[in-house]
Amino acid sequence: MNPHFPSDHDEGRVGGPFHRHNSIHKLLGGGKVADILLWKDRNWSAGVLVGATLIWYLFDVVEYNIVPLLCQIAILAMLVIGSLLVLSEIGSSYSFTSLLYLGEYNRIK
Repeated sequence: MNPHFPSDHDEGRVGGPFHRHNSIHKLLGGGKVADILLWKDRNWSAGVLVGATLIWYLFDVVEYNIVPLLCQIAILAMLVIGSLLVLSEIGSSYSFTSLLYLGEYNRIK
């Protein structure tokens, strides 16, 4: 029995997704996700791999829970936002040259 190789005249034949001549990139959607999964965008792929490894390490190896992690992330976000608000208030109240002058004045004393 001779092997059957698909050709152009077999287009009328109904087959599954693996009988067509599509690239894997097209089968995965052909977009950014396909680029990441096929390592065409190395930076994003490495970032996804590191992130997944970190999540696996935290939750499986260290047996860390999601609730304390979310609370610590919320506390860190509030700290960063609060400090940025304080810095913006200081910046809007004083000019940079007056703050520089006050810094020099305190250093001389």
